[in-house]
Amino acid sequence: MIKRILSVVLAILLMTCCIPTMAADYNDFLKNINVIPGNFLADEQNVTRAEFAYMVASVVAGRELEASDTRFSDVSKSDIGSGHIEFLANLGIINGYGDTFAPDNPITRQDAAVIVYRALKNEDIILNGSAD
Repeated sequence: MIKRILSVVLAILLMTCCIPTMAADYNDFLKNINVIPGNFLADEQNVTRAEFAYMVASVVAGRELEASDTRFSDVSKSDIGSGHIEFLANLGIINGYGDTFAPDNPITRQDAAVIVYRALKNEDIILNGSAD
């Protein structure tokens, strides 16, 4: 059941990054399931790489993550989501661009799809073909 819920939430995250007008519509839902804090997603704004990483890491970790130093030169410990970004990097779900992550760039559909795929693979949802 947990894997099924994870799959649904990650699919919603993938939709929110691709259709900016949908992002704000999901604020309450994502906040209620502890994926985002407050009104994290703005109306008519593209979801950034840092925001997407924050949401995916919250789903995969199943808990709030503490701020941390990261391997990326453009993400400092004081940045929102630094712990989330490093968490995903440690799992091999995100790689960045060499020593940078470009956290403020809009997430592309391709990058979002790769991140969701890797998150599902990390949770063994894709490899065993099961969603239970």
